[in-house]
Amino acid sequence: MFALGVALVPHPHWIEKIIALNRRLNSATPGEAQSTLILGAHCLPHLTLFQCFLEDQGVDEFVARCREVLKGKALPTSIPVRGLSAGNPVSTGETTPWVECSAPKGSPCAKWNELFHEASEGLRKENVDPKEAREAFADPEVMPDCVSFVRDYWKNASRDRFSPHVTIGFGSFETIRPSQEPFQDATLEFSSLLIGQLGNYCTVGRNVALSKDVR
Repeated sequence: MFALGVALVPHPHWIEKIIALNRRLNSATPGEAQSTLILGAHCLPHLTLFQCFLEDQGVDEFVARCREVLKGKALPTSIPVRGLSAGNPVSTGETTPWVECSAPKGSPCAKWNELFHEASEGLRKENVDPKEAREAFADPEVMPDCVSFVRDYWKNASRDRFSPHVTIGFGSFETIRPSQEPFQDATLEFSSLLIGQLGNYCTVGRNVALSKDVR
């Protein structure tokens, strides 16, 4: 079984800004989370379009369906973002808030969430054994919350509940509030779309099954 995600990866100059903020957030809140989200080459900043669990034999079929979805269609190269904000608390052993860069719900990404959601029909596993599910991630020490989030993404975070955002990291929004100007009412540009195995915190960057430039 695989935990698979479809995500848009920001343009390199945006990745640089997001990783710098991630490091600042981590240094300002050491030890507050049981694990720390450290963004980098194998843990890329990204905007999730869809996530689910798939049986091994279903991965190739899902990727093939996604290729069909992508044929002749232009992926979004950018979206407007409202700025940085505090996300809902998530459990990491302790309850730790997170910071995100969010986009309006009616962004062009919503259409792509719908298309990839449809591509998963009949393939995604909606009832999974927690132990087996944790082994489906690229990271062996994945947080239990990641398992439930990916398992229930199709009903809790997709379609009319889809909320496009890029996670910056865990910690208090107040620690990086002074650094939010580049993200305030800005245009977030993308460089590529990735389909691959998810890591801890539902990140992308490892065991990539499909990569497509958006420009």
